[in-house]
Amino acid sequence: MHHLKMKLLLVGLILLFAFVQNGFSLDCYECISDKNCKDSTKTCTVENPACLKFDGTKDGKTAIIKRCVNSLLSKSVNKCGDKTFEGGTGIVCMCSTDLCNGASVIGQSKVVAVLLVFVAFLIHYFI
Repeated sequence: MHHLKMKLLLVGLILLFAFVQNGFSLDCYECISDKNCKDSTKTCTVENPACLKFDGTKDGKTAIIKRCVNSLLSKSVNKCGDKTFEGGTGIVCMCSTDLCNGASVIGQSKVVAVLLVFVAFLIHYFI
């Protein structure tokens, strides 16, 4: 029974460590470009932060916009979809993990989920 409590405590601590960073701050890529968007990062200062990436056309030109936004402005956090954004049309993605609005559509949350499953497997069979 003591062994089971230790396993549960370890899993709980790993989960806490993996997700507690979201409560303190969020870092997003931030740039505006009509061609190749050079990635610089910024710690979000908005309330209820999320990272946004827009990839589409605006005024007949290719536009890429990455920035911090207030997540309460949309119900589409951790989703992508065809939308209009600041006068342009294209794919808008919003996400809620550090630097998730980079080149890859796969967010860090999926990597964390796979890692947690692997750790749970190790704990179950080797501890």
